[in-house]
Amino acid sequence: MTHWQRFGVRIFALLVALVVSTLVGSVIQTQLNLHAISEIGPAIELSQRINTTLHDLIFFAPLFAVVMAVTLIIAIPIAHFVSTFQKRQFTAWCIVAGGVGLYVAFQLINAFTPPPTLIAATRGSLGTLLMILSGCLAGYLYARLTRSLRKVNPLKGLVK
Repeated sequence: MTHWQRFGVRIFALLVALVVSTLVGSVIQTQLNLHAISEIGPAIELSQRINTTLHDLIFFAPLFAVVMAVTLIIAIPIAHFVSTFQKRQFTAWCIVAGGVGLYVAFQLINAFTPPPTLIAATRGSLGTLLMILSGCLAGYLYARLTRSLRKVNPLKGLVK
């Protein structure tokens, strides 16, 4: 596989991880916010949950995609660097990088935006943890989708 093909596989994996984790994170954020609203008011019907989720997929997901993209663009190369010292742990490092990177992004966003927080689901510990899981998912997906690039064939060059 050429250098450009390997690069293409990595970009494809990054884009898939970005899209999936953005969608999952957006749905998590919506449901956490709806849960918080239902705690102080009347129960929220399923149709309202579906409509709100679709609304957030259209209007919140693009913002979250930017946050996730910046996070992954910084975190994944760090995971690659760290994994050069522990090759068998690449998937774990990608998961950690995605989660920690998203946590740092949330802390920076919350520090530089006026109250209330920009991403309401991150106001509490449970919400922050659940949102961070979408970053972990992104790291996992990236590692799995680039797995073929890391496989080493010990017979390569010996067998024709």
